[in-house]
Amino acid sequence: MMIIMRTNATPQEIAAVVERIEGNGLRAHLSKGEERTVIGAVGDGRPVLKDQFLHLPGVDRVISAKSETERNRVPAVVGRY
Repeated sequence: MMIIMRTNATPQEIAAVVERIEGNGLRAHLSKGEERTVIGAVGDGRPVLKDQFLHLPGVDRVISAKSETERNRVPAVVGRY
């Protein structure tokens, strides 16, 4: 999952997001750009509700990361032809 912070996010807001990530048993990877900070939440693949990050101060948006297998999965159609 990637958490994209607002351009005006404070260091305290970024720290609060990192704390929440780590509280979920994940590792936080910060990428600080010229305009905004992106925080990657890396874990063991178990689901984490992204909604818990959406309402934190300084958060712009949250993007779920899917594995290559999940992205390329074609839904099975069950039935008679």
